[in-house]
Amino acid sequence: MIYILFVAILWAITFPLVFWKKDWIFSKFTYFWSPPGYNSSRTEDLIGKGDSFLVPRDKSWTTQFKEFLSADTSPEMPALSIDLMKKACDYYEAREHKDPFLDHPSWYEKKSMLTGKAAITNNEILLTFDPKIYWNENISYVLQALDYYKRALNFSGPDIRVPERIELASIASCRHSEILLAYTTHVYQTEDFVKEKYLKDELGKENPLRKPSWIRRTWNWIRGKKPVARNLPLASNLSPKQIQLRVWDKIRRAEIYEITKSDFTKSISKTLRNIGKPLDISSPIEALEMYERLLFFVSNNDSPIEFRRYRKYRGEIYLRLAKKDPNLYDKSILEFRDATSLANISEIPPEILPALLVENFSLELGLAKVYFQQKKFQESLLVLNELQSKLRNVDERSVSGTNLDKVSILKEYRFIRKTTLRQLGRYEEADEIPDE
Repeated sequence: MIYILFVAILWAITFPLVFWKKDWIFSKFTYFWSPPGYNSSRTEDLIGKGDSFLVPRDKSWTTQFKEFLSADTSPEMPALSIDLMKKACDYYEAREHKDPFLDHPSWYEKKSMLTGKAAITNNEILLTFDPKIYWNENISYVLQALDYYKRALNFSGPDIRVPERIELASIASCRHSEILLAYTTHVYQTEDFVKEKYLKDELGKENPLRKPSWIRRTWNWIRGKKPVARNLPLASNLSPKQIQLRVWDKIRRAEIYEITKSDFTKSISKTLRNIGKPLDISSPIEALEMYERLLFFVSNNDSPIEFRRYRKYRGEIYLRLAKKDPNLYDKSILEFRDATSLANISEIPPEILPALLVENFSLELGLAKVYFQQKKFQESLLVLNELQSKLRNVDERSVSGTNLDKVSILKEYRFIRKTTLRQLGRYEEADEIPDE
């Protein structure tokens, strides 16, 4: 009885603590049992488990038995296909479920979805295939695979296969936000991995004295024994930015065999160009940091178009943020102005020169937009007047380049010029500018 009473009292005391701290206890136990960090064997195991759910499989015996007993047997569906799941997602996202009657695809749309996935002569599938029923039947397998891929993300480190698989499963399950999470995590985990494995000697030395266990520390505290003086780890003399630059430099020089430069830049680009909401809209500060990474891996000489494009995107982000913080106007001007210089134009290959001139025109137009947003209309007009002699690079006289980009830039130029002239009271000149 004494033992039972003791256990009951102990449980009565500890139960509230366990109940209210259950999440903290579970997280500590999980971290102790399986701490996050790069673990190739653990990653392979979780990837394999996730892949097993995406393998086309036959119907379970319970489903077959139910169909055997049912008088109304459901039509046969195609096997599980990530591409077919993606097409079903795209179709219903385009429809936006505005009208339930119009949600059902036509026979021709069903046939287009199944191109390459089923035999054209299989009229039964083509006539009875319903993408919504197909998606609902297979979504549980895709979500289970996505769950294992997200678990693998805790141990994948610089392994880009995990975010790539998360992207496929996310598109098939209509969960585009998971893609942003995957590639952003991959970028940060890769940098942490490089710091821990390849920059350990440069960032500091480990403490040679082992920390005593908590039992030893408790016993020393009871005895009143003071802790032994310990030498703290040597701190690095490098600033956080210098450490970050060294990490990027090692990746650029291909000194990290676990990841290549192309895979790292691909992960950054996927982060910025998310299928859902772009990062420069959802998180502009983080987008600036991602573009800074891309600029480190390109140069004005080797990749002049990409270099200018990334600087332009940074300038546009600063310009949007300057509506709340006017101090950022100077940074926006700096991004637009510094990227317009063309050194050794004679050495630029002729096949990329027209596209490069379009990018330069867009950068100079960015300067006019900054002055226009600041209501410095006279300065904006001066920039626009200088651009008049370069209109041949974006109007109908231009010989190459993306036509859609040129039309958009030309339309924006005419709108800013017309509005600027009207703000300055020069209405007749403004009316002479065409709208399109």
